[in-house]
Amino acid sequence: MGRTLDDGVSLTYRPDRSLFHLHCLQARTKTLSDKVLKLQYSDDCVLIAHSPEDLQEALNIMYEIYYTLGLVIKLINTNNTEIMYQWSCAAPPVEPVISVAKAELQISPQFNYLGSVLSVDCSIDELNRRINRALATFDRIRDRVIQNHNIRLAMKIAVYQAICLSMLLYGSETFTLYRKHIKLL
Repeated sequence: MGRTLDDGVSLTYRPDRSLFHLHCLQARTKTLSDKVLKLQYSDDCVLIAHSPEDLQEALNIMYEIYYTLGLVIKLINTNNTEIMYQWSCAAPPVEPVISVAKAELQISPQFNYLGSVLSVDCSIDELNRRINRALATFDRIRDRVIQNHNIRLAMKIAVYQAICLSMLLYGSETFTLYRKHIKLL
């Protein structure tokens, strides 16, 4: 039996926003279930599909709807539109060809989204990027703040925590850290 466009990512959630009460998530009467096909945040849109054909169909439908409403979207600009394809273990990794308005979209192994790096292999090599950014930030404040003898130590620590540590630890609550990552920190 083939999938339809209505197939999405199944989410189970509590309507009263009590997410971490796992016993209630097992109760059939207190949970709702929906299929998610599209995620939107600000001016970004994420389409979810189980196959390249489903993704192509979803893009075509979205483009037709926006075009009939008179919305010329940045989807035509292929520099702003990326495809990240994560294949299953059962299928060999073959990159699909996805196009919108006769423009082929590029396949990207990773891309930036809301300050984080999403990758095909779900690796958190973003940690190296965060460490480099924190070091660059520290270098920028070193002469003006850290090595300035006219500024009290408490103020230097506060500036370091506010600027460098926030740069390093942004989004860290979602990282799955391994020993090699902890050693870097």
